[in-house]
Amino acid sequence: MLWYEWFLIVGTVMAWLVGLMNYIYYRKYGMDRFFKPKRKIDTYEYLFKPVPRGYFTAKQPYFNVFAWIGGLQCIMGFLWMAVCVPEMRTVAFIYLIMAGIVATCYLISYYSTPQPMEVLGVMAFGWCCWEDQVLFGIVLALPFLILSMLTVSPMQIKDMPIASFIVTVIMVPMVEESLFRGVWAPSVAEFAGIVHGALSSAILFALFHAYVYQLDWFRIGIVFCFGFVASMVDFKFDSILPSTVAHSLINFMAYLSYIR
Repeated sequence: MLWYEWFLIVGTVMAWLVGLMNYIYYRKYGMDRFFKPKRKIDTYEYLFKPVPRGYFTAKQPYFNVFAWIGGLQCIMGFLWMAVCVPEMRTVAFIYLIMAGIVATCYLISYYSTPQPMEVLGVMAFGWCCWEDQVLFGIVLALPFLILSMLTVSPMQIKDMPIASFIVTVIMVPMVEESLFRGVWAPSVAEFAGIVHGALSSAILFALFHAYVYQLDWFRIGIVFCFGFVASMVDFKFDSILPSTVAHSLINFMAYLSYIR
């Protein structure tokens, strides 16, 4: 372990502690009750027609927890990578740009008043049923876990196994799911329907990985299938928690297969 790996480890612990403190505060003072659930709709009724504008919004319970963990973990983490891992600096800047886009979209949606923006749909971690969301994420990951050992290329940082774990299993899924499933898919769904949002996000997700997999169409096809199914599951809960859990599990399996 290199000494500057500790900066990322300490930063990760701090990010999750801040998120935990926000969660405890919300629970203690009942802050989540100020986010009264909007009229829940069956999004699957809008497979091929636009979801009502403004339905997907960041104004959800525990959004601050989501924002603090994601913002501190990802922005700080990829800044660390850009400075401390020169050979991966370009990748770090790409993910920093993605994280910046995500943060901007979520903040615009969260602070837009008096109604959510009608030109931008976003999903955080939904309104309820978080245990079910995690369970669906685990089930979603199962068909892809074995394939992940053959197809997923973990982001390995030489001589820094813990940093590789943090980047591969935590940071990368957070940024990718927030952008493709959290911002792009619901925004398209409010203009064209759930299927269009899921398909377009899956296509972009697959194209984003095309360079990594050197145009290996088998791998790219698996990435596309995961992206489409993950989006459809996320739309069930109006949340990216299922896809984030699944993505993290898949990357974790790939990480284990690489370090053996």
